[in-house]
Amino acid sequence: MGISQHFSAVSEILEESIKLLPRNGKLVALIALISSLLYSSLFLLVNFSTNYFTSHMFLKFYSFSLPTTTALNPSGIPNPFDSITKDVGILLLVNVFFLLATFLVSLFFTITTVILSSASCNNKILSGREMVLKVVKSSWIRPFITSFYTTLTGVGYIFIVISLSAPLLMFSGTFFVPISVILAVAAYAFYLFLNVDLILALVVSVMEEKNYGILALGKAGMLIKEKRLQGFILNVFLALMNLVLSFMFKTVLGKKGMANQRVFLVFVSIFSCLVRIMLLVIYTVVYFRCKKDNGEEIELQDSVGYEKLSVEPKLSDAGVV
Repeated sequence: MGISQHFSAVSEILEESIKLLPRNGKLVALIALISSLLYSSLFLLVNFSTNYFTSHMFLKFYSFSLPTTTALNPSGIPNPFDSITKDVGILLLVNVFFLLATFLVSLFFTITTVILSSASCNNKILSGREMVLKVVKSSWIRPFITSFYTTLTGVGYIFIVISLSAPLLMFSGTFFVPISVILAVAAYAFYLFLNVDLILALVVSVMEEKNYGILALGKAGMLIKEKRLQGFILNVFLALMNLVLSFMFKTVLGKKGMANQRVFLVFVSIFSCLVRIMLLVIYTVVYFRCKKDNGEEIELQDSVGYEKLSVEPKLSDAGVV
């Protein structure tokens, strides 16, 4: 398949994904609203907490370092470093809570978005009650385990990139900035390529009862084998859109103090959430197309469990994706 055919397939996937949104539009909008509110609230909470405890730690450290203070403090007064250590511990707990809460919110809207998208792909309009039942009856363990593996893969990739690039940057001298930019762009581009399998694995773990974790990653790699370049193009497109809109918002906002920085943080969290939802809708479409091309059955969760639909590849779709 030529590069032009890949771009044509990508445009068709985007068009189909956009057409899916209105089919269960109210529920998709509700999920987007809930997820955005949760994300922005969490980001603001951790931002305020981090600033509060960090400023307090600096003030305590500064007061302890003053000569007059150290001279007047008798040995019986508690060491200020004990209070600083306590603040550090609280700050770590706040960040751990933030990471866990963010992970759970991400898991929630991953499951709901894939369920809604799969229903839309089969022209099913869900009521709010039906969606809640499907989410409740859906196994959260499979996507949870898969999310753990994908997160671990991402962290491992970052660690490898830092380990390999650090020696080169140490001896880069005057070329430090351009080499850093080139390495960062190359590393991020490769991560977007790697992320094709990781995102599709999440969809697989929600859609298929027996595939999760390593099995979901393996199944995703098998399904996307012929369309990995299309997935990469989609990832690059959404990443660029996210970057451009964030830059435009930052430019309009200007530099007018901490309040605007928090507004920008909320905007980035909300928009990243919306992009993530769109990404899951797109990869649900990719999942259905891959299953159809392979002639595999698709498992759809109904009120009593999973039903299997046989998908036959159409002649009109041959060579399209």
